[in-house]
Amino acid sequence: MKEDFEEWLARQDIPVEDTVTWEDYQEYLSEEVGLQPGSIAATEDYYRTRYDIMPQLGIRPFARHYEVRGEPFVETRYGIAGYPGLWGIERMYDIAIEKATALAQTEWVEWLEAKRRTE
Repeated sequence: MKEDFEEWLARQDIPVEDTVTWEDYQEYLSEEVGLQPGSIAATEDYYRTRYDIMPQLGIRPFARHYEVRGEPFVETRYGIAGYPGLWGIERMYDIAIEKATALAQTEWVEWLEAKRRTE
């Protein structure tokens, strides 16, 4: 269910000015999309991943499409600024935490550690 909701969010054409802050994003989802407070709260992880913390750390997800034994398969890999290649989720969180720690962003570190535990 969470993946379906995040896919739906990704398809929304949200004006960039409404993604600058978490508050702007919540207001847009409430007024323009009609989401209720409970649904808006569920979008916080998506917001932090797509518009807030991860982009500031130079981390961007990519959907990698290929076939395994003739069956279509999709996995998420992460491009990380300053690190060649694409990375899996476990290593991405390690690097993200290192970068957030170096920036003294303790709130980001806490969020990233909590996300890593739930992935």
